[in-house]
Amino acid sequence: MDGIATTTDRISALISDKPGTEELLATSIDLAALQPLSHTNPFLSAETFSVENFLISRSHSSLSDFRAELRGYYGVLKEELVKLINDDYTAFISLSTDLRGEGVRIEKLKHPLGNLNQEIQSSVDQLKQIQETIQHKLDERAALREEKARLHLLLKLSETLVRLESLLFITKEELSETAFGNLTSRVIQKPDESFLETRSRTNRVKHVSRIATEFNQLLYLADKARQDKCAFVDEIQWRVDRVKTTLSSDLNHLFSVLLLADSSLETSNSQDFDPARRKFDIKECLRIYDSIGSWREAEEIIRRELVTPFIRQAIFPGALAVPHSPLAPRTPFTTHPASPGPFTPKTPYTAYPNTPWPRKTPIDTYFNSADFQLPLLNDLENPLASIFNKILRFIERDLKLVLELAETFSERYHQPNTSTKDPCSPSESPGFEIMSNVVWADIGHAIMEGLGTTIFAAGRPDDFHENYMTTQRFIEALEVLAPSLSAINKMRNHPVYLSFRKRWQLPVYFQLRWKDVVGDLESVLSLPSEGRITLRDGSAILSRYCVWLETLEVSRAPKNDAEKAFTTLAQYDNTLTLTS
Repeated sequence: MDGIATTTDRISALISDKPGTEELLATSIDLAALQPLSHTNPFLSAETFSVENFLISRSHSSLSDFRAELRGYYGVLKEELVKLINDDYTAFISLSTDLRGEGVRIEKLKHPLGNLNQEIQSSVDQLKQIQETIQHKLDERAALREEKARLHLLLKLSETLVRLESLLFITKEELSETAFGNLTSRVIQKPDESFLETRSRTNRVKHVSRIATEFNQLLYLADKARQDKCAFVDEIQWRVDRVKTTLSSDLNHLFSVLLLADSSLETSNSQDFDPARRKFDIKECLRIYDSIGSWREAEEIIRRELVTPFIRQAIFPGALAVPHSPLAPRTPFTTHPASPGPFTPKTPYTAYPNTPWPRKTPIDTYFNSADFQLPLLNDLENPLASIFNKILRFIERDLKLVLELAETFSERYHQPNTSTKDPCSPSESPGFEIMSNVVWADIGHAIMEGLGTTIFAAGRPDDFHENYMTTQRFIEALEVLAPSLSAINKMRNHPVYLSFRKRWQLPVYFQLRWKDVVGDLESVLSLPSEGRITLRDGSAILSRYCVWLETLEVSRAPKNDAEKAFTTLAQYDNTLTLTS
């Protein structure tokens, strides 16, 4: 024993001699210890219990110790459960004891609740009744507001109508439907010169423009009132028609005076009819016609005042027999710049060489350009060309301004997808169509009626060919004077233009010409074999054939006749080849 103690002391002395030994001995070492099972165990208090993780955490203990530990924890849980049940049972028993007699008290509470429910239901019914009364009052006020607005509309309609009647100087004697019939009969007549002088002093153009503005407002108000099914509109409709008729009468007379402003009767006072003022007044009249949708009335005035009188003097059955003064030859000493085309004589048999004017340019480009020349025909020894030149001069002198100004108001109707329609005649196309409905309609009809028996006679091929080519050149010149490409298209699609095209009996003329040419050609081809067809003979025959073939539309000729003609040419070509 003494030896063991001595050895221990020696080991202790050796350990104590080493540096840091005291600190090492003072530091305690924590060894792994088994935590008992409790409610604070992280594996048992986790939201999702994992058996594998729990068993792994207890893997350092034996099965017997683990079983004993689980049994101990089970006993703790059972004891706590029994204690909890006992506590809750005691509280439940005490609650049932405390609730004795509460049923009677609850029954007593039902009686005031029933009365309160009845009072609340009565209040709800009263509120609903008040709400219905208020809503009824609001509906009545809304209806009154609508009636008030409708009444204001009718009052404004009546005031506008009365104001229009005052502006149009409609007297009280005319305030009846019977007098309205007399009014419609007198509106066609022209007012006297005193009326013109009086209205000119008060600036009649602006006066009529104001009336047109008021009339458009009247139509708007009447249409709006008609949508509300107001019987008042039907009662005053005859007055609205009377206002429109009177306005049209004044406007038509004013427009007629302005169109005739260049004549000696209307230009006695040059101050009232200066060109600038006249242009402004005509444009204003056309604007008024466009605003009220009376395009056809304006066209009728132009036809009645300008076109028809001229057509009666220029085109009649004996017009071709009347001697005409020939067109003065154009000299190089002209005030206009030189034309890019050559100064070759223009005959009715040839088209214009290098036509200096573009075919699809509006009228302002032609008339406002310095190098514009009226596309006249050569009327030397050609009375038909003289008549056509007279027509072209008339259009350039009297209708140029009207065509130019009317086109400014019709451009918006030429746009695609336009929905603007004539309020008076919805079936009509909107906008002015003076070139087709007035100029060409009257000229084409007059040519067919007055000169048709002469120029459309296909039995005289030479005269027919000359008339046809002259007329084609006239139509081309007429299209040059058209205000726009749309006007040209409408003129070409006009019924008078289509009828005019059909009057040319081109198939008959083709048959006659083909018969003459084939007869001459077959007589040459039937010569004896010793005869030779010279190039001069063949070219003479071909030139006679091609003179009328190239200038006419071959597509309009019958198919069989065209095939025969070209077959004859091919036969002649083969004969020349064999005999050469």
